[in-house]
Formats: sequence, structure tokens, C-alpha cells
Amino acid sequence: MPTMMLVFWMRRDWRNHQLLGIWVAMPALVRRLFLEIESHNLLCRIGFGACIVVLALAALLPADIVLRSELPAKLEHFVAYSGTAVVCGFAYSKRRHPIGWYLFLVVWAGGLEAAQTFSPGRHAAVSDLAVSTLGVLCGGAAWWLARRVAVSAPAIGRPSEA
Repeated sequence: MPTMMLVFWMRRDWRNHQLLGIWVAMPALVRRLFLEIESHNLLCRIGFGACIVVLALAALLPADIVLRSELPAKLEHFVAYSGTAVVCGFAYSKRRHPIGWYLFLVVWAGGLEAAQTFSPGRHAAVSDLAVSTLGVLCGGAAWWLARRVAVSAPAIGRPSEA
């Protein structure tokens, strides 16, 4: 596939030292991937609902039942909420601004943190809420940037119009 060959083309520009091959091919690849995922809107909405349920289960189950990764707890919060924010962006990308859904995620994180006080072996922490909110912001920003690149990139396989 010629497009993939461009990604691995690593010629350096002598003036600004950027990898030219990646700058040439990545916008087109991001566009193709973004539009492919965005076309499965119902599947993304189901995935977003599943993320909400998994977040609730991970937050509210007793501490001795939940399987933890080897990552620090704050990093787990960040990754979980940033990934959910990206899925949320794809699920509601047909709307002009999915900001309301991102606000819902922040309120959901706060509600789950507060509800942890009633779960055995768990405790609520403002720092966990802050990291979860940061994850939502970074995930939303990553989705927004990918969408900007996808909209402005030329399509792969079609001649560009001058």
C-alpha cells in the first residue's frame, strides 16, 4: 500500500527538522480512519453506553472484587475517562458540539466519586475527580483535533483539486 510507505519515509528537512513523511501521510490516514469510525454512529453510541456502565462498575464495586492494573490509580482514572471522552466524541459527532456530553461525563465522575463512600473498602477523593475531569478534557481535545485533521486532510485515492 503506497500510503503506508509514506509513513515510514523518514527524510529530514534541514531547516525545521520535522519528519516529512509522517507530516505528508498522517493527515490522510487520520481522515480515513476517522471517517470509517464515524460512519458507525450507532455502534459508537452502544460503545459509549458500555463505557458508562464499566466506569460505574469499576467505581462502585467493593475494593476486593475489582481487578486493578499495575498502573497507578490516577493514571487509570485518566485513561478510562479520556478513552470514554473519545468514544463519546465519535458517538455524538453528528451534533455540532458534543460539549453537553462531556459535561455529563464530568458530572458522572463526580457522582461516582461521591457514591464510592457507600462502597466497602472505597473512599472518595477530590484528586480522583480532578484527574477524571482532566481525562475528559484531554480525550475531548484529542477527538476534536482528530476531527479537524480529518476534515482538512485530502482524501486518499482521489486526485486533489487545485
